Amino acid sequence: MNADNPTHSNAADKTSVFARSRWLAPLVVFLLALAVRLPFLHAPGFPPDQDQFFSWSQRSADEGMSAVYRPADFMWPSNYPPAYHYVLRGLAEVFHWRTGRDLDRQVRSEAYYGRGTESALAAALIYKLPAVFADAILGALLVVWLGRRVRARTAFVVGGVYVLLPAVIHNSSVWGQVDAIPTLLVVASLEAARRRKLPAMWALATIAALTKAQVLVFAPIWLLIAVSDLRLQWKRGLLGLLIAVVICVIVVLPFWNELDGVKTAYTGAADFYPYVHLNGFSAWFLSNPIERPQLRDLDRVYARDNQPFALGVTPKIFGSIGLGVVAVLVILLMRRRGCDEASLFWAARTLPLAFFVFSTQMHERYAFPILAVGAWSFLGSRRWRTWWGILAVCVTANVLWSWAGPGDGAVVSAIERVLWSKWLGVKPGVLFSLAFIAALGASLSGWIDGLGAFAPTSLRPAPDTKAG
Repeated sequence: MNADNPTHSNAADKTSVFARSRWLAPLVVFLLALAVRLPFLHAPGFPPDQDQFFSWSQRSADEGMSAVYRPADFMWPSNYPPAYHYVLRGLAEVFHWRTGRDLDRQVRSEAYYGRGTESALAAALIYKLPAVFADAILGALLVVWLGRRVRARTAFVVGGVYVLLPAVIHNSSVWGQVDAIPTLLVVASLEAARRRKLPAMWALATIAALTKAQVLVFAPIWLLIAVSDLRLQWKRGLLGLLIAVVICVIVVLPFWNELDGVKTAYTGAADFYPYVHLNGFSAWFLSNPIERPQLRDLDRVYARDNQPFALGVTPKIFGSIGLGVVAVLVILLMRRRGCDEASLFWAARTLPLAFFVFSTQMHERYAFPILAVGAWSFLGSRRWRTWWGILAVCVTANVLWSWAGPGDGAVVSAIERVLWSKWLGVKPGVLFSLAFIAALGASLSGWIDGLGAFAPTSLRPAPDTKAG
């Protein structure tokens, strides 16, 4: 019998410590995630991102949350959807309680330039904590969710490996970014979709979309699951839609006077950085393969995505067409299979990868959800391990290439020397870009699991939705 059989019939696994104690393995993974991140929490994060969070946070405390969408001296208007501003508003209070002062320009300057004052260190720690805890919670939940499908030890290993991935550690505890939070919400919504818990799926998906605009790439999955189950669970389906509407109203209400800013956080997301890439090793990196990232004079270094590229068509339109084609393939395959579990896993792996590969203006961090969704859709086969392992290396290399960490210490300098130098005459970003493209091809073709847009003969029949 398959070692990962969800019936858990393996006698050794039944007597293992993880199988006997339901919550031990998730707790171990949760504590492990926190432990490995602790050494990085006081280090300054990526200065421009860190300064934006500090600015928005303090301004929301001073003038109300809607003020973050208005221009001000020394502060960009927010280009984030409204949900995360609730977190930033709370963090401003925590910082004031911890230090007895506000995040004024002096504190922000100390943090930006890495001056190790007490206030700067406290700010770095406090503002990294939400994403750090999101990492730990997702790792623990992966153990719980996978434990329903595979052996307890296997679930523990996958969850443990996820929280130890360098790219995951770096994003929250070194960079100080918050991608872990919408990713946690997205994966939780996908698990709810797998179990056909429509109200929970809608609630989680709505909060995720109100936290980060890029998660809307998963919208085809949420909509298909809702439509496919509407006949059998129409009451719960309508309840889920009602929940989504209520959440939107509640979250957006404090920003009612700045709805244009909220709208721009979504409609302007595809125009904020009009370049073929912004350090993401997407397919478009091949058309503009730079040796190292740049923070200034972007027009001199990065090619624009709104200029004709081929046949008079801009890269931005080409990218939209590529992502649109994949979305259509996802819809067709999921409908053909009745939105069963296998097609849900396949779609969840494929959509964020297609978004990263095809779309222009790609940041390195936008590959982050691929690792989490890949872990959640665990298969256990050698091909799945190869696919996920390659992506883990690629995402890590892309993030470290963009920003290895604060300062110019020995470790940071060594990483930059390796990733900013040519490998056998080729820029490393080109090689990793090709690897991302190959990973997408492997997912689309069905190489990973025999299920893919270009492998129709391997489709197993969809389950009888009327049974039971």
